[in-house]
Amino acid sequence: MFYVVVAVTLPVMPEISSIKTINGKRVRFIGDVDDGTEEWPGVLGEQEFHTGRQYWEVEVGEKQSWRIGISSKPVAHGEANREMLGESYWMLQLQDEELSARSAEEVITLQKEKPWKIGVYLNFDDKDLSFYNTETKTEIHSFALTGQSTSGFYPYLSPGSMDRDLLTILP
Repeated sequence: MFYVVVAVTLPVMPEISSIKTINGKRVRFIGDVDDGTEEWPGVLGEQEFHTGRQYWEVEVGEKQSWRIGISSKPVAHGEANREMLGESYWMLQLQDEELSARSAEEVITLQKEKPWKIGVYLNFDDKDLSFYNTETKTEIHSFALTGQSTSGFYPYLSPGSMDRDLLTILP
């Protein structure tokens, strides 16, 4: 399997946003974590992938909630306090100790252990997206992206709103 390890970077978020990006590689929730209501403010990577095979890793650590995946171009790119998702998206989500695979069409509860670090493999040419637990070197979930737009996809991260821990893009 030939792929390119890509250096995903995140844009600086506006001051009014409930999330903050740090050095283009980390994102954290900076809003109010005490109200118990889960929010999903998110950020798209600056890179758009529209061909080939790409791989990147995200350290989730001990975070209580997060979303990691890809999205088509959003309607409101750069708008603060929005999920930043386009009409098509595919992601892993951790919420309330439950790991799930989500897309615009479905939600699947996964009976997998919570990963510490996630590998994301996008094979644009074969229309496949896979997530891996990099510690156990096992696949967490895979999506077939057949029938989807060929306009390109952006990496997507949401730190959730249950804690202030960082999501970190590696290396």
